[in-house]
Amino acid sequence: MGAGSGGGYASSPSSAAAFSRNIERLASKFPRDQQGRFGKPGRRPGVQIVRTPDPGKTAKQFYDTLGSGGVEKPLPGGKGWRSRFDDGSSVVYRPSSKSGSPAVEITVNTASGDRYKIHFEH
Repeated sequence: MGAGSGGGYASSPSSAAAFSRNIERLASKFPRDQQGRFGKPGRRPGVQIVRTPDPGKTAKQFYDTLGSGGVEKPLPGGKGWRSRFDDGSSVVYRPSSKSGSPAVEITVNTASGDRYKIHFEH
């Protein structure tokens, strides 16, 4: 599991389209707020909350769906995974965040770009 030199990402030309399709697939299962963000606003800006009976399983399934079609690499120190798309959008999955809950960080790299974290909690 070593990192190659350069650490760059490569993907198919259609990975950005896959990211958009993945968002729509998740929208049928997870509510979005008025800004189009998944979950409900948390206590801090840029943080959303998804309540679920099984936070670990739900967070991993969310990441697997949203990250599908991107190029996946492990985070340093084995702290999770990042899936990056050819337009610069990315999804990061951490089984345990600083708050202790599983988290997914979404970066949408479009003209209306957005970046936020979702904590999955009981």
